[in-house]
Amino acid sequence: ILKVRLCEIFILLFIAFLYYRESTDSARLSSIGLMSFAAIAQFAPALIGGLIWRGANGRGAALGMVAGILVWGYTLLFPSLAAPDTGIIVHGLFGFEALRPQALFGTVAEPLNHGVLWSLSLNAVFFVLGSLSRASVPLERIQASIFVPRDAGPMPSLRRFRTAITVNDLKDTIGRYLGVERTERSFQSFEKTNGTSLHGNEQASMDVIRFSEQLLASAVGSSSARLILSLLFRRHDRESRDAFRLLDDATEALQHNRDLLQIALDQMEQGITVFDRDFRLICWNRQYRALFDLPDEMGQVGVSLDRILRHLAERGDIPADQRVAMLNRLTSFVSPWQMELKTS
Repeated sequence: ILKVRLCEIFILLFIAFLYYRESTDSARLSSIGLMSFAAIAQFAPALIGGLIWRGANGRGAALGMVAGILVWGYTLLFPSLAAPDTGIIVHGLFGFEALRPQALFGTVAEPLNHGVLWSLSLNAVFFVLGSLSRASVPLERIQASIFVPRDAGPMPSLRRFRTAITVNDLKDTIGRYLGVERTERSFQSFEKTNGTSLHGNEQASMDVIRFSEQLLASAVGSSSARLILSLLFRRHDRESRDAFRLLDDATEALQHNRDLLQIALDQMEQGITVFDRDFRLICWNRQYRALFDLPDEMGQVGVSLDRILRHLAERGDIPADQRVAMLNRLTSFVSPWQMELKTS
């Protein structure tokens, strides 16, 4: 990398030297500096437009800067290199008087002001036209929401909106992040633990909503889980449509990354599992479940390490009287440890 940077510096210095040698005698250091600032100014329309306009995108920025640089080169750079009596400067490109580099379409102004005016104007025009020529991609919409946020309303109260969504709505939303299979197993475990039966079209109770928030927080964090559920409560609000489209884009990107991670983990020969700070399961691969021969209910987000050890002890894979000691050893991280199973 250092050698590449040194080569880039050398190339830039060499180009600057060539420009100095080829420029006319009237080109002073101050005029060269002002012309350089005019070139750097071509970033302004895309920079400012991207900060204040949600519809701006990469195509518009690229087209605008290309157009601006071309006009800058024609109106400022070329006249500084060519002789004053050059045909294009005197009579215009292809003989059209309106295309004279220092008097485009009859504009009369100082050469620097003239070049800056036309280059930035066409830069801005092509920036807008390019941005309107296609819809923004998901990444651009996510970035736009960061730099140009809409006025966010107050976070809706869970108690107020508890009857606005159904159990299926919660499952569909959580399934985007945890996967459909894991989500179904988690809700089945909730039904078994609480001795209740959940129907897809019934209104979600506060207990179900709290459980959904905790389940979602295990994958995306508590603050993100709260935001996702808040957006879900406002799903029929017209002002939240952009937020939902942004949520879908972020969901798609997150799910893609999770799928790649899961595929990589499943290709490993070793059994791998990840627990959070409370020693609850958050990630694992197929080999982990195959190694311990765990049932489906043990392969879901939020299962505690103690519950897994209790299951192994009840099945006879580990001595029952050593379960607590083994749990303390696994959670202390004081020294390396190994587990010996009685069954193969």
